[in-house]
Amino acid sequence: MARRNNATFTLDQTYGFGYGDRSLIQAFYRALNDLCPGDMPIPIPPESQVHPQHDAETQAFIFADYAVRGIAQIALHALRVAGVERYVATLEQLDPITDKVSAKAAADAARVASYRLIDAAAELNPGADPGAYRAAKAANANAANAALLAAEAADAPDALKTRKTRFGASFAAHAAVEAAELNPDATWAAVNAMLQAL
Repeated sequence: MARRNNATFTLDQTYGFGYGDRSLIQAFYRALNDLCPGDMPIPIPPESQVHPQHDAETQAFIFADYAVRGIAQIALHALRVAGVERYVATLEQLDPITDKVSAKAAADAARVASYRLIDAAAELNPGADPGAYRAAKAANANAANAALLAAEAADAPDALKTRKTRFGASFAAHAAVEAAELNPDATWAAVNAMLQAL
């Protein structure tokens, strides 16, 4: 994907530190800015609509939850081919990510979907678009990384916790960009809901 390099994308001005902890929101949007193709619009809600009420650790769980139980599922649904139903069902049945245990379980489920999805679905659907499989695989792998980092941050010392939670938010952005290739409307709706939950 081409880097956006958009000089008008003034994230630091839009999402400063004046209201709540916005560091993860900044990490998320910086990653979107770097990853999105130049012709893919990034919907940025007005600052007045984003009021994070939680600390960074809780926000990391929220990013992970939406990445796995929302964005990764969107990517799988978008394939519309045989062989992915059980992976979608596995993600749908996950408990919400609210702590280290649920984050690890979600990471495992998304990683299984990612690593087994391409081979299983491609064998059943040899004529399907390989780019769609790649995007769905990447969305699930990145969602798994977001969940794993949220779990690791829970027990990390403060300095390391900050790094892990920000990297987790960045991985959620990676998942969103991949899913947006397949279903942009549903993906950006999930991102907006995620921001409101922070």
